[in-house]
Amino acid sequence: MTDSETTKILAVLKAAYPNAYKGMTREEAFGMIHLWQMQFASIPAELVMTAVNRLIGKKAFVPTVAEVKEELHDIHEDAWEMLWYHSGGASDLTEQQIAEYSAIVQALSPIEKERSGNPILTGQAYAPLPQGSTQDLERRQQHGNA
Repeated sequence: MTDSETTKILAVLKAAYPNAYKGMTREEAFGMIHLWQMQFASIPAELVMTAVNRLIGKKAFVPTVAEVKEELHDIHEDAWEMLWYHSGGASDLTEQQIAEYSAIVQALSPIEKERSGNPILTGQAYAPLPQGSTQDLERRQQHGNA
């Protein structure tokens, strides 16, 4: 995220939780911007904003970086589940929805890597399942073609 994007996200938090930022010095504000930018450097700002907005609707107190990362994990899981259900024929996603969910899964893979602590984990581990029925997938797995 850029400084500008980070500042916008923190401005939303300040508007939602004004008491949390009362008395903050300029130096503390710059430190917070730097911390958030560093923690979410590889995540698109619009996904961080989505996580923040979801948390504002649920939390009485300003969310921490860890809580935003947990919300991003939930967003990742939601997108992954939609792709999973679609691959099994359980949902009718449009090509645009598939592309959007795939982009979310890929964009949030750094959070998932960090969360798992597994440096070997790659974004390809989250690739959508191949098209076809569940039986088709099971048959390919048995023959090593999945």
